[in-house]
Amino acid sequence: LTYGAISVALTTALWDVPARRECLERTAVAARDAGSLQLLDTALWIMSLAELSGGTPRRAHYYIEQVRELRRAIGYDAEHVINVALLAWSDAPRPQVEMISEGAASMGFGGVAASGKAALAVLDLAEGSYEEAYHRLKPLVDDPFLQVTPLELPDFIEAACRSQHADEAAVHVEHLE
Repeated sequence: LTYGAISVALTTALWDVPARRECLERTAVAARDAGSLQLLDTALWIMSLAELSGGTPRRAHYYIEQVRELRRAIGYDAEHVINVALLAWSDAPRPQVEMISEGAASMGFGGVAASGKAALAVLDLAEGSYEEAYHRLKPLVDDPFLQVTPLELPDFIEAACRSQHADEAAVHVEHLE
C-alpha cells in the first residue's frame, strides 16, 4: 500500500506498460481489501491517466467513472473529477483543456498539467500543426518531470523534425535510445 502508486514512475520511465498496469491493479486491490479509500481513489485516478499513455481512452474513462462512483459513495461531489488528458482525447474544446491544465499546474499538479498539454500536442500532430505541437511539448522536455517526460519524447521528436527543428530532435533521439 505504501509504495504501490509510486511504482508508476519507475515502470513508466522504463516503458513497461504491463508492469505498470499490474502494479496499479495490485495497489487498487490492496486498497480495497484494506478499506483505504484515499489510496483506492489515487490508484484509480492514476490508472485512468496511465491508460492514455499505454492503453485505451475507453479504459481511462472507465477508471475515472470508478473514481466518481467511489467519491459519490463517500459523500464527495464526484462531478469535479477530471482527467485533463482524457478531456483532450474526448474532443473537449481546446481552450477548456488548456485552462484546466494551467489551473492544475498552478496548484502544483505538474503531472496533470503535463498530461493535458501532451494530449493536446498529440492532437496538434494528428492535425498537421507541427509547430504548435513543438511549442507545446518543448517545455515538457526542457524541464523533465519524472516519468512523464520520457513518454513525450517520441512526439516531441516528430514535432521538432516536422517543424524545422531537427537539431533539437537529434539530441532527444539520443536520450530516447
